[in-house]
Amino acid sequence: SHDYGYADLGWFTVVGASGGLLGAGYNVVVFSLRSLRERLVRGDARKRVLETVLITWLASTAYYWLPTAFPCRPCAGGDDCTSLAAAHGAQSLLYMQHTCERGHYSPLGTLLMSPQEGIIKRLFSRDESSADDVPVGELGTFLAVYLVIAVTVIGTAVPAGNFIPAMTMGGILGRLFAHAAAAPLDKRGRFALMGAAAALCGVTRMTLTRAAILVEVTNDVGALLPLMYTIACAKIVADLFAPSFDDGMMREMCLPYLELEQQAEFSFLTARDVMSNRVIVLREKERVGDLLAVLKRTSHSGFPVVDMGPNKDQTYFSGLILRRHLYALLQHRAWELQARGEELPAALEHDFVGSARKMPTITRLVNAMQITAAEKLQTIDLRPFMDPCPYLANELMPMRRIYRLFAELGVRHLPVVDCRELVIG
Repeated sequence: SHDYGYADLGWFTVVGASGGLLGAGYNVVVFSLRSLRERLVRGDARKRVLETVLITWLASTAYYWLPTAFPCRPCAGGDDCTSLAAAHGAQSLLYMQHTCERGHYSPLGTLLMSPQEGIIKRLFSRDESSADDVPVGELGTFLAVYLVIAVTVIGTAVPAGNFIPAMTMGGILGRLFAHAAAAPLDKRGRFALMGAAAALCGVTRMTLTRAAILVEVTNDVGALLPLMYTIACAKIVADLFAPSFDDGMMREMCLPYLELEQQAEFSFLTARDVMSNRVIVLREKERVGDLLAVLKRTSHSGFPVVDMGPNKDQTYFSGLILRRHLYALLQHRAWELQARGEELPAALEHDFVGSARKMPTITRLVNAMQITAAEKLQTIDLRPFMDPCPYLANELMPMRRIYRLFAELGVRHLPVVDCRELVIG
């Protein structure tokens, strides 16, 4: 349909703002419940299983009994409601008789017990027949129940997402506004489409991507501009109340990440102002005992490798080696292989590349290593294993450029050198 008009603009503004508010509220509740769940059931497998069973039982009970509180509706096809689904040409559009008598179906039961595909198709439907239109009471009840279940399930010991729930809740919200606007039956599906876009944007803050996906799903190119406008309204409102789902979860889980926006103070700082002066460096040829002591004494994940110069009193930068790589060398006794001049075994190469999986347990594994006093006096040549050309920073490099290296390129270790290439930070 391409008959969107200026008269719809006001309602799309309201739908966009309401959908953004719904998405932001969804995020806030999910974050709060996650914090509560961390305090009550974290680390206890029995509590997590009991929580999942309890939520499943409550949801099943609500799904079964709530439809009985609302009246049934007669099937358009007479005694057989399947003819109504066949009229849409889709098997996913089911009409649940539930506790109704023959020839009738339950609108709320149909929404609650249909597959997700059937719910979304029904919400987006632009059928001119009133047989498929869900009353306001059932829509409001379904939205309330679905919202409570959606925010509760996220974070439990079952796989769950927020894309389909956000689309479903937004579609219901759009249908409610279609009733409020007394929109014709064939235009209520477009209200649901705008509501779904607004709620998705409120949860994820993704804009053009969501518009493109929904245009492709509905095969309605004419809806692109209204969708972009509705999504813009949703994002403006949602940004006022809560962060996006991904940003909020990263903060709740205390995951390390950097904002793209830099602070104003960075314009006046250089690498010398923010670096750590107490640098732990490794020589190109290091004793096994010294490597083991460094791994036990520190928690650094990377170490600069230096050339001590002819007088053994300088720290010329030579390369960078990671903590997990040092562990792999010690585990496979690389000093013995180098002493015999043997090639690296396939097991060492595999552990050297795949050692990232062991990062959380490397400190414990290092402490459990059994290395004799004689072996600690042996040396390992680190040059074949180090990274000879990592990112470097001169001590006068502006902080803004350093921040971009970490935020945009994903740099995790940045040795600082002076004009003579001596490691100073």
